[in-house]
Amino acid sequence: MRSDKRVIAKRWFERGKKAPNQEEKLYCYERALKTSPNYAYAWNGKGNVLYTLGRFDEALGCYESALCIKYNFAKAWVGKGNTLRRLMQNSDAVKCYDKSISVFPGNAYAWNGKGDALRELAQYKDAIRCYNKASKLKKDLSFPWNGKGFVLYELGFYEEAINSFEVAIDIDPIFFYSWLGKGNSLCKLERYDEAIICYENVLKLKPELDEAKKGRKCAEDCLNECLNSHRDVEKRNDMVNLHFVKNLVNLTLLYAEMNDRPEVLTKLEDLKNYMGNRDEELESSVSQLKYMLKHDVSIGDNFVEGLKVLLKKIERGTGE
Repeated sequence: MRSDKRVIAKRWFERGKKAPNQEEKLYCYERALKTSPNYAYAWNGKGNVLYTLGRFDEALGCYESALCIKYNFAKAWVGKGNTLRRLMQNSDAVKCYDKSISVFPGNAYAWNGKGDALRELAQYKDAIRCYNKASKLKKDLSFPWNGKGFVLYELGFYEEAINSFEVAIDIDPIFFYSWLGKGNSLCKLERYDEAIICYENVLKLKPELDEAKKGRKCAEDCLNECLNSHRDVEKRNDMVNLHFVKNLVNLTLLYAEMNDRPEVLTKLEDLKNYMGNRDEELESSVSQLKYMLKHDVSIGDNFVEGLKVLLKKIERGTGE
């Protein structure tokens, strides 16, 4: 008898997975649970539907029911983490993602969710690590590139943020948050004409989004102001160059403190190329880093401190 009920419940569950809309999915999962109340997958499916409908408190209860039945249910831990994040309980969400990762380390969605929660907690370096892990595990997933873009934006690395948003857009051109993030980043770099195009793309996808409307209006006003003003072109170029160098310097130090040796090497090479290979100390740091990578030596505090002194000297020299 129990076996027959389980078969019927599974049929309802499979029907729910294929249902064309959330209401039908919810109906099917509830029928499955009425037949077999201890069906963890149906509880998880119901939780997913309620989450999509914005009924987060109810969704949380469903995920918890699923986990009571099947504690090592990696997807249910992710669902619970996502729901707690929506309820602004980001520290608890991180614990849920960690539990999912401990069960299934290859789950890109768990790593991405953890990155989102850490971003909300302003733990930016750890968030970037999680996004990098997620994007390596699932190369066609736009979310980690989008999340990383917003972290870089918060840190003031607007060029890098744009690069991340562009990867997200290449993967998923209709993900409006990436267009919004790119537009905001372009505005910070005073590239208002490009920003306006991004905001227009957002509004095609999400016409009611006030943030995009305000961004477009601000970009249009700033662009008109630029066109009507008579700034000294040479002075403006100097400001752009100084901003570029400052961005590279700060980003290099960020990656050095994270012990991300390949990224540090890339940024140092960019800085060296920009300066035309004129700095012997910079060349020495590049050589040291290549040695570290070859022999798997971690970046130590002394190297970081020396790098800070060198980069600040370069930054001051650029600003003269």
